[in-house]
Parts: sequence; structure tokens; C-alpha cells
Amino acid sequence: MTIFSMVLAACVALSIGWLIERYDHLHAWATHEATDDGRQKFHTHPRPRIGGVAVLLGLCAAIFAPSGYGDSMHKDGWLFLMACLPTFAAGFVEDLTKRIGPDIRLWSSFLSALLSVMFFDVAIDNISIPWVNVVLQWYPAAVLFSVVAVGGIAHAVNIIDGNNGLAGMVSILILLAIAWVAWQVGDSTVCALALFLVGATLGFLFWNWPRARMFAGDGGAYLWGVSIGILCVMLVARNAAVSPWFAFLVVCYPVTETVFTIYRRKILQRTAPGLPDARHLHQFIYRRVLRGASLPKNDVRCERMNSATSPFLWGLSLIAIIPAVLFWNQTEWLIVFTAVFILSYLWFYRSIVRFQIPLWMSRLGQALKRHSGPD
Repeated sequence: MTIFSMVLAACVALSIGWLIERYDHLHAWATHEATDDGRQKFHTHPRPRIGGVAVLLGLCAAIFAPSGYGDSMHKDGWLFLMACLPTFAAGFVEDLTKRIGPDIRLWSSFLSALLSVMFFDVAIDNISIPWVNVVLQWYPAAVLFSVVAVGGIAHAVNIIDGNNGLAGMVSILILLAIAWVAWQVGDSTVCALALFLVGATLGFLFWNWPRARMFAGDGGAYLWGVSIGILCVMLVARNAAVSPWFAFLVVCYPVTETVFTIYRRKILQRTAPGLPDARHLHQFIYRRVLRGASLPKNDVRCERMNSATSPFLWGLSLIAIIPAVLFWNQTEWLIVFTAVFILSYLWFYRSIVRFQIPLWMSRLGQALKRHSGPD
């Protein structure tokens, strides 16, 4: 039944995506993504940025479809959706109005996290660090830690949502890892919800990669992020066999990107951490490895280089996700691979910024650009 519901979620998301594109002329005035609004923008053509609606409705279809799960699964599905809705709503309103700041979206993710703690009675009270564990034994501290963690993950996924297929595919890889570990420990609710969201995201990705006919927008990115955060907390809090470091390692790419961005802006550049810029790793890969910035703004190859950027980051995220899946219950190894990933990320970033691009990346970038000439 899980596979059926997953396929249903994909079909519904695919259909909603078709409707969004088919009737684009009716809502373009409110839903189009600007191509020149901000330094971080490098899309070549305006596209609707409400693809998150397709993901949400696909998830709803999977949860509420008649199935053999019983009343408990439907109840948990309802509660999960209710917890996610404040974050999605804040992102979706931003997609339409462009007036909801990052602070409001972050606080909405905190609200979603708090609702999930209340609905499912879960909170992380153990992170395998003795002195921190002493503090987390105090329930309010455990709740606060869980709420901040979920909100941080939601914001982190939105940070990496900058290229066609990037945040969507990274979210799929993370959700598949969560589903696998949940299945290993017999947590059918977390496993099913993760797979439902995978199905809905696959339906959306048909319209987003490699040709970007629509974007997930803040609504979609925050929905992925808050869902991943809630599922991580549920998995770790409800299953003692799962190391809390699994949750950290599996989301290490977006979290590392976010923490490094805050450090770079606040410490190195002395600017506000919430301001957009064009110095994320995925943007440097687009400009310096694939040399997309050297192309005219309306060149068809810009869109192709945009899409070609994402597989580099999918591969980077797997440096964290694969060991997280292999060592999900072995804290020592998870800590080691967390350090390995962070060092790998910093090495990649430093190399590209200093134009010391690894030879294999440079050759692959040149090949992709060479074989993507105008139609």
C-alpha cells in the first residue's frame, strides 16, 4: 500500500504541475519568478514559482487515499500536515506577494516544529554529548532544542534551493535515507510519510528538471525542509536504536551550507546573515566550473548550465547521506563522517573560490558546456 500511495502522490503532483503550466497565463501576474530581481537570480525566463502546491497536494492525496493503514495512519497523516502547514503557508504567501521576510518564515517553521512536538509527543533529549544530555533531560530544553533544529533544517533547505532540481533531489535522497532507517526499526509511520513526500517530489521534478517549467518556490522548499526536520525528530525520539547523529549527518549538506553562509556574511563580510547574495557553493559551480556567467543572459545554454549544476551537489550530498544510511546506529562512525563531510565541503568551496578547481570537475564542466550548444 505504501508503494501505491507513493505512486498516487507522484501522479497527483504531476497533474497539478500540468494544470499550473497549462493555465500559466491566468496566474503569471502573481506567480512568476523574476529573472533579474536580486544578485542571486540567474534564471533566463520567468516561470511560476508555486510548484510547492503540487508537492503539498500530492502528499495530501497519499495520506488521505483509502488504504489498509487503518485509522492510526490517517490520524498521524492529518497531524503531520497540520504541523507542516504554517511553514508552507508562510512560504507560499511569500511566493505570491514577495513581502514575507525570512524572519517570519523562520518563526513559522518554529511554530510547525512546536506543533509536531505537541502532536506526536516527541523531543530530542539525547545527542550523545554527556554535558549536553544533562541539559536536555529537562523537558523544556529538549523541546527548545527540537524546535530550533527543525526550524534550522527548514531554513537550510530553502538556502540550497537555487538551481533546477537541486533542493528537490537532495530532499528525495534525504527522505529515502529516513525511510530506509525507519523501515529498519519498524517505524511504519515515519517510513510511509517520507515515501509519500518522495512520490510527490518526483511528480514535481518532472516539471523542474532538467527543463525548469516551474519552481518549487519558498512554499515548496520550506515544506521539504520542515517535513524532513519533523521526520528526523520523530525517528530519533521514538527509536532509541537510531543515533541522533544520523539525523545530523543526513542533512549535513544543507545545514553546513547554512552555517557557513551565516559565518561568511556575519564574520567575514560584516553583513546581515539574512540578506541574499551570490556566493553559495551552487552559484560558484554554475559560474566558475560550468562558466554559465560567461553566457549571454538569454542564451538557451544558461538554462542547461543551471540544470547541469545540480548533479555536482547531488553527489556532494551523498558523501553525507550514504554513510548516514550505512552507520545509522553507530554514533562514533557518524561523528567521523560528519567531520569528513564538513572538511570536504570547505575544501570544495575554497578550491572553487580560489580558481583551484579539481581537474575532473573542470573537464566535466567543459564537456557539459561543449555538448549543450544552441538548438
